[in-house]
Amino acid sequence: MNKGDIVDNDTICRTFLCSPQGGMRRSLRTNSLVLISGTKRSVYVDRWDGDVFHYTGMGLHGDQSLYDGQNWTLVSSPKNRVKVYLFAALEKNRYRFEGRVELAADSYQEQQIDREGRSRLVWVFPLRQISQLHGRQSQSLTLVDRLAWILGSVSHATDPACSQPSVRRKQTGPHA
Repeated sequence: MNKGDIVDNDTICRTFLCSPQGGMRRSLRTNSLVLISGTKRSVYVDRWDGDVFHYTGMGLHGDQSLYDGQNWTLVSSPKNRVKVYLFAALEKNRYRFEGRVELAADSYQEQQIDREGRSRLVWVFPLRQISQLHGRQSQSLTLVDRLAWILGSVSHATDPACSQPSVRRKQTGPHA
């Protein structure tokens, strides 16, 4: 998969062995976190500012917690070595691969409106494409990523993890 490729949700799920739902999709099997931005029904205010993409964390109601769910995975990604991939939703079941990204600066909080129309604090993660940070030209999946995809797609037909979203939550952070 190369930067700019247009893919469907099944392709994302098969490639990263992640849940088919949600804007932050963690896969322990591929040690990756897939970020989806830009759905029309979204309450999140994601945006580009120059070469930095400001991605709003997870949580639809009330103030978001940095230590909850995949917010903690993303903020910890420099230390936990989770590979982070960004997709932009174009329309129903069509996504543009924006490439592999990593934190460009510290996460911060800002006011946004929640699903009920109430003001709340959200966590925002400034992200930059890895090629811009390290001078890499390729935004393609690495050979290891491709092998994981090939091996995963062979056993994928009998693997219910792709068709069923994960409901198990592991609490992390200082209050665990």
